[in-house]
Amino acid sequence: MSVLEKLKRILFVMGSFFASLFLSVSVITTPVFADPTTSTTSDTTSTTETSTSDTSSDSSTTQTTDTCYDESGSLGWLVCPSTGFLAKATDALYGIIEDFLVVEPLSSDTDNPFHQVWEIFRDITNIVFVIFLLIVIYSQLTGVGISNYGIKKVLPKIIVSAILINLSYIICALFVDLSNIIGASLKGLFSGIESSVTATGMLAAAGSSSTELSYSAIVGALLGTVAIGGIAIGAAGGLGYLFFSLIPVLLGAVVAVFIAFITISARQAFVYLLIMISPLAFVCSLLPNTEKWFDQWKKSLTSMLFFYPMFSALFGACSLVGWVIIASAEKPIMLVFGMAIKVVPLFMSWSLLKMSGTLPGQISAALTNLTRRPLGAISNATRDAANLRRAEYTARKMQQPFNFASGGSWRARNLQRRYNRQARLKTLEAQTQGLLEEERMARLEGKRIVGRTGSGAPIYAKEISGYDNNGRPIYRDRVNETKELRSEFTAREIGLRNAASKARIDNVMSTMGTYLEQNGVVVDSEFGGHIHQQGQNYLELMTQAQAKRRNDIADKRFYANSVRTAGLRDAETNELIDREAYDRLITRGAGADAYVSSTLTGEALREAETQRNAALMSVQADAIDAIEAERKAITAKYTTYMGKQVTKEVLRVYEQMLEAKDIEGICAAQNTLAMRGDYDKIVEHLQEYMDREGYVELGTDFANVLALNLLGMKDADPELARLGKHINVETWAYTDGSRHSNHVTFKEFMTGKTDYIDPTTGQAESTKYYAKTLLQGTGVKGIDRTFYGGLDTSIDTYFTAENYGSEEAADQARKDLMYAMLPQIISALPGFAADSEQILNTLNFLTGMKNKNGKWKVDRKDRDSDEAHARKQAVYDELTASYLKGLTANDLIGLKTNTYDAILARFATKYGYDAFADPADTAAQSRNAAAEERARADLRDILQPQINALRTGDQAQLAQMKTKIRTALGLL
Repeated sequence: MSVLEKLKRILFVMGSFFASLFLSVSVITTPVFADPTTSTTSDTTSTTETSTSDTSSDSSTTQTTDTCYDESGSLGWLVCPSTGFLAKATDALYGIIEDFLVVEPLSSDTDNPFHQVWEIFRDITNIVFVIFLLIVIYSQLTGVGISNYGIKKVLPKIIVSAILINLSYIICALFVDLSNIIGASLKGLFSGIESSVTATGMLAAAGSSSTELSYSAIVGALLGTVAIGGIAIGAAGGLGYLFFSLIPVLLGAVVAVFIAFITISARQAFVYLLIMISPLAFVCSLLPNTEKWFDQWKKSLTSMLFFYPMFSALFGACSLVGWVIIASAEKPIMLVFGMAIKVVPLFMSWSLLKMSGTLPGQISAALTNLTRRPLGAISNATRDAANLRRAEYTARKMQQPFNFASGGSWRARNLQRRYNRQARLKTLEAQTQGLLEEERMARLEGKRIVGRTGSGAPIYAKEISGYDNNGRPIYRDRVNETKELRSEFTAREIGLRNAASKARIDNVMSTMGTYLEQNGVVVDSEFGGHIHQQGQNYLELMTQAQAKRRNDIADKRFYANSVRTAGLRDAETNELIDREAYDRLITRGAGADAYVSSTLTGEALREAETQRNAALMSVQADAIDAIEAERKAITAKYTTYMGKQVTKEVLRVYEQMLEAKDIEGICAAQNTLAMRGDYDKIVEHLQEYMDREGYVELGTDFANVLALNLLGMKDADPELARLGKHINVETWAYTDGSRHSNHVTFKEFMTGKTDYIDPTTGQAESTKYYAKTLLQGTGVKGIDRTFYGGLDTSIDTYFTAENYGSEEAADQARKDLMYAMLPQIISALPGFAADSEQILNTLNFLTGMKNKNGKWKVDRKDRDSDEAHARKQAVYDELTASYLKGLTANDLIGLKTNTYDAILARFATKYGYDAFADPADTAAQSRNAAAEERARADLRDILQPQINALRTGDQAQLAQMKTKIRTALGLL
């Protein structure tokens, strides 16, 4: 808003306010017209004089009232009370203020509290005075201390001060009375002059024509003022705009009056304080170093007491001048001006309260500073509402017919004209710019925009710039070399040449050694050193750039982790764990969308709450998404790098990344090994590192990312995927308080027991899920060839007597896990291709038999003792039998030869079968044949229900069964 617009706004608001205030106050006043000549009475007149004046005033009032109403007509009730009201209002306001201005006269009664306090300070001062006098006497007698000259100089002051100290109360009382007398007298003086002139008729004798002023003219002037005020309100923006604009003004006025009365009250208290400490002030006048305090006391007291006379003089003088102007008015406008003179000084008088250098003045300044910010906030709040009302008012007036007497109509017309001018100016500027650019483009092509020749040609005989009737440019047919074409082409040619030169110089500077060598330039040692240093500088630059990228990633990770932690809530109460961090990082990060207005209700409130929750969630999601995008990019780079390395090198880097807990490198190594089918290597390394205490801490970014990467391997290696699931589940358990250990191990994943010992039971804390429960029901149809190798390693590593307390318990754990996976193995085996690694490895896990060159033998681990090996074989026997019992008749039809051979070898092994016996050894072959026959008999016994179902069922289905298997089961 410009300075002129601000000034116009202030004038509109003030004019409208005073006109509205004048009319509203006039209506509610007593309908009695008071002549200005009898509006006030002197404060110093006697009772008799007051009575006489009142009688005269009543008579005058009755006479002039009739004249006012006769001449004013139907508006007499509005105009006639106005002047009388101003006189009464100003006197009433002065009476209220005077109660705060008059300082009560000081009483000499010794029981008076002020006098008692003054006596205390006086006694203290006298003690100081006596001590000082003893010092003077001692110096006179001994010559030590104050010199004779000094004694002669200070002695008169001592005598005067002694008198003033004990008379200070009386002196201050005299000053207080003097202030009160002068203040009342000054007000009375001006009131007396006004009453004297009224009583003697001096203005009328002097030829004043006020008695000839027509009340109808006054009514016209007032109505004109009201009309101007109404037009001003409309031009300003309507009543709504005026209302909101007046709120800060009126509130400021109320606050100013409140501060003024507080300051006046503080003035009285300050005066009494200065009087009570007056003895100390007088004693301070003795010495040069303390005399400044006496001067300050004197200045403060005189300023406080002088305020009352100064205020009375201003008030009385303005009232008298205003009355004189009203009584002498020959034109209606002068009457209005006289009224303003009587009212305006009431607002100007408050400036007298700014008593610089005094405590009340400092209190006033402090209170003003204290209220400045709240008032400023209110002003800012109402400004938008006022502007909105003005815009609505103006828009409404723009849709209505123009009204000559409406300020809003004039404002709307003015805005419309200004908008049209600005819009046309923009249009013409754009048009001019387009025409200039069009002409320039034509010249760059070597053409010109020319006029028509021949029929319809311009009046000029030569070609000129021009356009056809549709506004399209008319170009010259031929192309000429123009200066614009030459200049543009030359500039572009030079630009390309410079770009090529710059690129060439960059190449030369970056390969300076090679450039000089190719051109046979021999460089000295100094320049050669610079060339070498250039390479080192480049390496340093790239190193620092790489360090910055890594630091940026670390910063983003720190921010993301901080935001994620700030959003954590207590599992039981659902309350934020760290409200301060949540507000600082998430609420503030959501910006304005995090704020919901307290004024909203119903559907609007629900929508705002929904938007707020979405914004808060977006802050957290954006933080995580940013770091995840960066992590994926880094992981992809690592994966590309490792993909070019041999597996041995990948394993070495994998170990390094595990040691450094570099999660991007760990994920990249796992992904690379997974692509090569080395899932068992992933398992082996995770076992080693995860079992270190505190390696994988629950709830950390490291644990979350590791779990997410392992979950991605669910088809190829269900064990690793279930490990990732276990980490996620235990993270939830730890955050809701149901788990005490803050780190997860591979051992607990396999056994279901953490390292935390419950002090009440002495037992290890159990996990909600572990390998057995997690692998139960997990599909194995898409497994990689190395899945069972990794699972076997885990079983052999953790299902031990050390972890379970006994060999029997460890064997039972092994059996439970294998039985949990049995249904999925039954479902998956028919789908595996014959002789594939998937079916062979699955049968190895199921039967404990290992296929070598098409033959099955017992798979015995080198580390197994005879006892451990025997226990494992018993488990495999049970598991294989259970597998057979779980088959259906249809499963037997689709039974693959690999499966039958492995199971048959499992059963035959119990009877001494040796698949690798020497074919020439007749006895060994005979034993094998007997062992196989007994094994087939066992198979038939176990599968008898399924065999019977096949015999009684559709015989056509048996044709799908392998002949070898049908023969063995007696189905041929």
